[in-house]
Order: sequence, then C-alpha cells, then structure tokens
Amino acid sequence: MIALSEDEVRSLAEAGAAAPSGGNMQAWLLRAAPSRGTMDLYLDPERSESFIDVDRMGSLLGLGSFTENVALAAAGRGIDLRTEILGLSSLDAPVVRMTSRARGVSVEPSALRDAIFERATNRQTGEGTTIEDEVVRELGAAARDVVAGFDVSLVSGGDKEPLA
Repeated sequence: MIALSEDEVRSLAEAGAAAPSGGNMQAWLLRAAPSRGTMDLYLDPERSESFIDVDRMGSLLGLGSFTENVALAAAGRGIDLRTEILGLSSLDAPVVRMTSRARGVSVEPSALRDAIFERATNRQTGEGTTIEDEVVRELGAAARDVVAGFDVSLVSGGDKEPLA
C-alpha cells in the first residue's frame, strides 16, 4: 500500500459524499489513515435509524454508492484502490476498507466518474394537482387487493382533514 496525501483523501471523501443516500441521510462515517493509504467506511447508526430504512438496507446501499464514487474518483487520479467489503458485523467495525495500492495507473475515461458532481436533487414542492374521489377509491381498492387491511387516506394542506 502507498500513502495518500491529505489532498487526495479530501478529494476522494468529497466524491464519496456526493453519493445519493436514502432520505439524503448520508449514513456514513469515513476514517482515513493517509500514511497507511487506508480509508474505512462505517455505518453511522444515528443517521441510519429511520422507519423507512428497513434493516438498514437503504443505508447500506448508500455506503455502496459512496464506495463506488470513491473508486471512480481514485481511478481518475490514477490511484489503484483495493476495495474490501467487510460486511456489517458490528456498528463499531468498518463496513468497507479501501486501500491504495499504486499511483500512476492508467485508466479509461469514465462517464460515471465525470458525472459524480453533476447529480442534483429536486426537493421542490409540487404544484398540487387535484385527485378525483374515484381515483382515491380505486387506489384504496388496489391497496386492499395487495394486503388485507391496507387502505389509502389523503390529506390536504395544513388542515390534515382526511379526503377519503
């Protein structure tokens, strides 16, 4: 393994942090040892506890996206990076270990690498289209067809009055 400069670690970490994550929770922690050329990626338990993140699967997918971005960025800098998937054995242990093996590696251009910082998230409020009562009833029927007891309720504006 080869040492990484602080600039290289910062650049790779920035690429990783640009990865998409469920709910934009960014449930990762990166611990780097530049002199050893290693970067360990941990699951951040405080950011991965959500009712929509079942068994932390969404957070682990985000760690995978982080890892891919780091690997792409490293290749773009000519750094050969070894990636070990260690798994989620404990919240105190890294999930992924990335180790630099060589510098000056020639790589092909990558459209994925070039697009890392072009990703944008649209969190704009919608325009509020009216949903007809019949459509609400059809959605409720479809939900009940999937699982007994499911239903659909819609709320409107700040009054939170059920529409169906």
